[in-house]
Parts: sequence; C-alpha cells; structure tokens
Amino acid sequence: RITLSDRRFHEGIGCFEEYDNISEFSFAEIREKSLIDGIYNALLHFQEIRTYFERKERMLRLVKQAKQQQEWKLKNEKNIATESTEIEDEKVIEGRVGEEVDKEKNEGTREKRRRLKK
Repeated sequence: RITLSDRRFHEGIGCFEEYDNISEFSFAEIREKSLIDGIYNALLHFQEIRTYFERKERMLRLVKQAKQQQEWKLKNEKNIATESTEIEDEKVIEGRVGEEVDKEKNEGTREKRRRLKK
C-alpha cells in the first residue's frame, strides 16, 4: 500500500481487472485501462517522491549557503577593518612624504628665482 502526501493511496499496480462475458474485446479494453491507470498512478507517485527529495535537497543547500555567506561576511569584516586601517596609515605616510617633496620642489624653485634676479 502506497500513501501519498495528499492522503491518496494506491494498492498495487494495475490491480483492477473485470471479466465480461460479452466479448473478448471488452476484457482486453478493461485490462488495458487498468494497466494504464496503474502505470499512471505509479509514475505520479514517483514524481511526488522526486519533488519531495528535490525540495529537501534544495532546503539543505539553501541553509548551507546561508551559513557559508554568514561565515564569509564575518571573516571579511575583520579583514576589511584591518585593511582599511592599514590603507589609512599608508595614506597618512604618503601624504607626509608628498608634502615634504612639494616643499623641497618649492624651495628649489625659489632659490632658482633668487639667483636669476641677482
């Protein structure tokens, strides 16, 4: 006995057969219909099983993905914080060096101007 998620159940595949004394044609027709119904019910059941497992796998994958994203964010927030302080320190150092170079250039040009004026 197979019970489906919507509370339907199936007992066996192609279990319905009815004998009719009128002709062999009616017996063959009923047998074919019962076989088709049984195959349809079995395939429907397997489709429901497949969708159940697909949903279950998808949910597991989404939970795992969310966990990995959270770990990545926590890890990178620490890295970004340390990198940003290092970059700010480098900018301060570069700014000081740049100011000193500008002062030297200005002093050099001032001296040249004084020489030319003399």
